Formats: sequence, C-alpha cells, structure tokens
Amino acid sequence: MPRRAQAARVLQTPAGRLAGTMLEGTLRCELDTDTRLVLLPDSAYARLEKAQVILSASGQPPPLWLFAGAVNLRLGVQGAANIRLDPDCVHVTALRERLLVHDPSLAGGRAWLPPGQRLSFFAGGRALQDTPDLDALLAWQQGRIVFRNCPLGAVVAEINRYRPQKITLRAPLLSGQQLSGVYYISRGDSFLRMLPRLLPVRLVQAPDGLEIAPV
Repeated sequence: MPRRAQAARVLQTPAGRLAGTMLEGTLRCELDTDTRLVLLPDSAYARLEKAQVILSASGQPPPLWLFAGAVNLRLGVQGAANIRLDPDCVHVTALRERLLVHDPSLAGGRAWLPPGQRLSFFAGGRALQDTPDLDALLAWQQGRIVFRNCPLGAVVAEINRYRPQKITLRAPLLSGQQLSGVYYISRGDSFLRMLPRLLPVRLVQAPDGLEIAPV
C-alpha cells in the first residue's frame, strides 16, 4: 500500500503574540511575534519564512536543518540558537554550544559559530560577525523589547512588529534621534506615551493607528 504523503506543518503567530512548542520531543521552538515557520514533510528540514525563532535542543534530537533565506544551520545535541529574518538581513546567534552555519558568503561556504556570537548576512553577500547584548536580544521571550541608543526610526519599526495597528513616523528629521528604554508588549502604548517627554514630538490618533508628528 503506498505511503500517504504528509503535508507541511506550519507554525505561525499573529502580531503581538508569542508561542512555544516542542518539535520531535527534544527540540523546543519559541516563536516571536508575526512569525512563520514551515516544517517540511518527510524530511529533517524547516524553513523560517518570517520574523524570529529560538531553537533549543536537549538530549539527542533527530537531525534538523533550518533554512532562513540563503542561510542554513544545524544545532548540536545541546545547542540553542536565535534566528531572525529581516527583509534585508538574516541574523544567526549561537546561544549554547557552537553552531554550524552554511552560507555562500562564508569562506568555504560554512563556519562554526561559537556561543555568544552572531553572524549577520546582508543583502548583496556581506557577512558580519559580532558579539550582541544577549539580554537585549532575547528580551522578547519575556514580552519586552529593549532599546539601547537606538534611532527613533528603528524603534518605531521594531514596535510595529508587535502591533496590529501600526505607528507612522511623521517626523523624519527626528528619525535618527537616539532612544533608550524598555517597551512592554502587554502594556500597549505606555512606551509611546513617554516620547513627548523625551523628544519634540506629539502623538496623534489616526484611523489606522498612531502617528508621531513634530511639535
């Protein structure tokens, strides 16, 4: 009797929601807001199509390769990694154990990434390795976004990932102003309400969300 074809399994979160699930019993997957992860059928492959995940292995999980754009990676038996897919960049951070990463931009097409290090693969074939602030990087797991000397434009773009109704920045001259602070996802607009105390802006309620306008 022929084997019935399996369908791909899709894990997905809406804007403002986080989720966690076990894959194959020993591999945990944490999904950030507005994330889409496709587990391909009859194989040991998954594809991150949108946003951000954390994969964490415990014990001896079945082999799983994760694809994000042109990048693919595989965890060790006790490994953990944070993978983020942006429109113009893929960020891969090894959290526990070294991580095998494949990408055409790397020498020999692959590299071992030590824990605490991040590889960022930019459109155009450029790769950059750095040491990120892990507390800030992983704060989304606890429902927080940590900003440390971030431009206002980047702050708005990041907060918009967590909001069904978007924020529009109508103060382009202020988009490069640096901000530091913590945005709590469950507290809605509390962080935004502080902006007029920090910058010469005002919040305007619009039919499709909030606008940040100059004073």
